[in-house]
Amino acid sequence: MKPEHKEALLKFVTTNKRILALVGVGLLLLVSCIFVFLYAIPPRPSVTVTNASLTQFKLIGNNLNYNLTLDLAVYNTNKKKAMQYKSVQVVAEYANQDFTTSSLPPFRQNHQNTTMLHANLQGQPSMRFSDSDLAQFRAESAAGVYSIDVEATMKVKEYVKFYKRNWICKLKLPLSSSEASPSPSSFRDVNCKAEKHKRRNPRVPRKKTSKKTMVRIKFI
Repeated sequence: MKPEHKEALLKFVTTNKRILALVGVGLLLLVSCIFVFLYAIPPRPSVTVTNASLTQFKLIGNNLNYNLTLDLAVYNTNKKKAMQYKSVQVVAEYANQDFTTSSLPPFRQNHQNTTMLHANLQGQPSMRFSDSDLAQFRAESAAGVYSIDVEATMKVKEYVKFYKRNWICKLKLPLSSSEASPSPSSFRDVNCKAEKHKRRNPRVPRKKTSKKTMVRIKFI
């Protein structure tokens, strides 16, 4: 073989090695991304309000007397892995002010499993309502229906990985005339929408035009 042919062959082999190396690195990165997407990043759980009852919501002076019960279904959409919820904290809010906090026990979920959470919130905290807040409260009291948001914020442990998720569940609840919870036929399930979590100070009004009751569920 002539020297110039050997040199051309050497250049061809060297160039192909570099191309094959780049292709191999690209395939490795692609496989790694697919693995991380499917396995390292767990699917987002789903949250649904399956039942809610408001049997008392009365303002006496500056004290808000309330009795609110909630049933939420948390579904682990992961097809292979279990999830661990270290703790659950329920915070209720009306007119941009927190008025109750309740802690629920931690729990563990198997893959594609549903866990039901029940929160019974009662109390009579002192509130600081503005004139517009009072006007909104009177209007909702006259109508007998209160706009309620349920916010679920979760800190979930899956093996050694921790991550936070947040859902908003928009409800409109009538004031029940009895202590009994509404029957399943009278309440339609409400699917909660995933949103970013916003930290709020207790009983500090925020600048918003709408006045809605909010219940924040924190999984920490």
